[in-house]
This record gives sequence, structure tokens and C-alpha cells, in this order.
Amino acid sequence: MQEQNEWMGYSASPQNQKFIAAIHTKSAYGDQVHDDFGGLVANQSGYVDVPVFLSSVRTWLSEKGSFVDEWFDESHVQLDAEMISYKQWKASAIIFCTGTSASRLWKALPVKPLKGETLTIKMETALKLIYNRGVFIVPSATSQYKVGATYEVYQLTEAITDRARIELEMGVGSLLKIPFQTVAQDWGMRPTSPDRRPMLGRHPDFKNVIIFNGLGTKGVSLAPYFAGHLANWLTDAAEIMAAVNINRFKALYSKS
Repeated sequence: MQEQNEWMGYSASPQNQKFIAAIHTKSAYGDQVHDDFGGLVANQSGYVDVPVFLSSVRTWLSEKGSFVDEWFDESHVQLDAEMISYKQWKASAIIFCTGTSASRLWKALPVKPLKGETLTIKMETALKLIYNRGVFIVPSATSQYKVGATYEVYQLTEAITDRARIELEMGVGSLLKIPFQTVAQDWGMRPTSPDRRPMLGRHPDFKNVIIFNGLGTKGVSLAPYFAGHLANWLTDAAEIMAAVNINRFKALYSKS
């Protein structure tokens, strides 16, 4: 009830009204989910099918001759005040977007892996909405549904686990009234920062070495905005906002 009252308050603000389609105080989708106390229906929301998006971007870049499908080997990076060399390529700067992969140049930054696992489920009945309570359930390109996600800080095995599957299936079961079947499971590592904010900026010793990392659990939604923000900074159109500038970790540089 407290959360419901808070959303009622938010909906009274004109700037928030465009994002709120309805606030239900009793069940509105009881044929599909357990929503005895109602819920919030959001406007201007949706999802990105990340594998489809990445595949399309790779194809587009490959057609322009701007993508190489191989593992990046940092040992081949040659640093110079005016030019960066990597194998046969040369550029005025290099941007590291390497996630949780170790880097000799950025070892001072506290990028920590946060493991997450997801399920793919199928049902006989199509869902009316994207549902989110404890777990999210969103459509996928295969007419099945993606369910997520877990948060694991300590057990960082690079594999799926029964524990995560059980946790997610219990979450779906407590939300959905519709029978479902798990057909696949996946895992990944999120690059996080201590203050849950991205890391953007210039290396303290090499001015043409840039970082774009630490996007954490909201990377899909944060990446487009902060990529534009970084591009504006690189073209001298704006300064990097202090909240995401790696200068906030300056105290760590002297220890590296």
C-alpha cells in the first residue's frame, strides 16, 4: 500500500503523467498474473532484443569495413603521444569498452563483475504486457519469453547454475498464473562500479587512451545516452559530467 500511495503521488505531477498509463488498486490482469493489489502500467516503455540488435550492428559495421570479428589482445597496443597502433591499425585515440576483462592500463579502476543468469520460457498463452515483479518477463524474437535476472557477487563461475534456475522459476511461478516451460538458460557478467555509475574519461598517463565502462545492470538503457555524452566530449562539445568521470577515482591511481 505504501508503494501504491507513492505512485499515486508521482502521477499527480504533470511531468510524470506521460509515463504512467494507469494505476490499478485491485486486480486488472488476474487472468495472467497474481496482482491482487493491482499495479502500475507504464507508458513509453519497452525492451531491446539485445542479441538481434548486436547481430544487426555487427552486420552493418562489417559492410562498412569497420568491424573485425576477433578477440582483442591488449598486448598488441602500442602507445604514442600522437598515435595509437594496434596490429595493422593506427588511430589518434583508443576507447576501451572491455567490460570485466582485465586490462593493464585500467587496473586501478574498481570494475567488479556481477554475474546474472536468465531463462527462456515458453507458454501456450501470449502475455498481454511486459510483467515485472521480482523478475521481468519480456518477449523475444522466437515468440518465447526472456526471464531475468539474478544477481551474484561471489559465485562467479562462467556457467549456468541450478540455483539460479530454481530462483528464477520460483519468481515466475509466484507471478504468473499461466503454466510455463523452461527451454533455455544463459549467463553473463555485468561490469559494475562501487557507486553504480558508469566510468568515462581519459587515462591519467596516456591522454589518447579513453575508457567507457562500468555500465552495470542498466547497460542496455545507459549505453546509448552515455555513448552520445562521450562523443560530445571527444568533439569538444561538452564536458564529462562529474558523476561519471573517472576523476572521482583519482585516489586509486596513486596506488597502482
